[in-house]
Amino acid sequence: MTTFITNIHKTDINLEHLGITPKEAHAMSIPLRNIEYVEELNLSDNRLSDEGATFIFEILTFGNRIKSLNLSSNNLGFQAMQKMAEMLEENVNLNTINLSNNLLDDRCMKILVTALQDSGYIIMINLSHNHFTENCAELVGTLIEKNSFITSLDISWNMLGKKGAKSISRGLQKNSSLEYFNIAFNNIGNEGCNHLKTGIGVNNTLKIFDMSTNNITSDGIKMLAKGLATNSQLEVLHLQGNFVHYEGVDAILVALNSPTSALKLLNIQNVSFNKEQEAKLKKIKEKKDIEIIFHPWVSGKDFKFGK
Repeated sequence: MTTFITNIHKTDINLEHLGITPKEAHAMSIPLRNIEYVEELNLSDNRLSDEGATFIFEILTFGNRIKSLNLSSNNLGFQAMQKMAEMLEENVNLNTINLSNNLLDDRCMKILVTALQDSGYIIMINLSHNHFTENCAELVGTLIEKNSFITSLDISWNMLGKKGAKSISRGLQKNSSLEYFNIAFNNIGNEGCNHLKTGIGVNNTLKIFDMSTNNITSDGIKMLAKGLATNSQLEVLHLQGNFVHYEGVDAILVALNSPTSALKLLNIQNVSFNKEQEAKLKKIKEKKDIEIIFHPWVSGKDFKFGK
């Protein structure tokens, strides 16, 4: 509580890594209800659980100026999401929520989709490192398709798989607000890329897309590249941590050379380009302002062991 008292006069209160319990959260909630100048509240990595989160959501229900709330790593689950949904019905100031690394599962996604759609004020939400699976794929697609307020969505480190990719593609075709989207570490695979090529191809809002480490090979990249070639808005794409070889690189270079492509940064840092591909990239960079992070090609004679 000493740290809380020290920070209580600040506009941004940082109380992360303090082991705050539900009982302590209750004690803190009483003075916070009457404070109107706090705009950011960081309670990351504590021991709130659903019980403690309830007290925090009650603060926001009564009305204040808090715009950003970080509840990551607090063992939050279904009951906490129910309380959050009730809070969002009343709150008009909160626009950023971090719920990463909790115990949120497919049941929670149903609550989140409805709550976020009805709210209309949340523009940034982090749902990474939770327990969402392919069973909530349709709901994820609906969240993206129907919500016209969220500009930043991080749902990385879950288990959405190819079904998730199919629903995400459906959502991207109709979404009108999303600018940053992270689906890294979701085991999308090549079949997922086949679905996503359509969504990427027609989406006209997304600026940054992270698909890193998704068990994608060159076959998947070749399909995804078809969508990239027709997208005129995407500026940053992360594909590192996948299994892309030379034929996949060729497909990417064709997409980058398309007059429609707006990519400015492509990260495939674990992928090697051969000398011919490096030459093609050089020609593309003469026409476009683009940076590609990749692994330079090294021949056997150029490689030196030790000194």
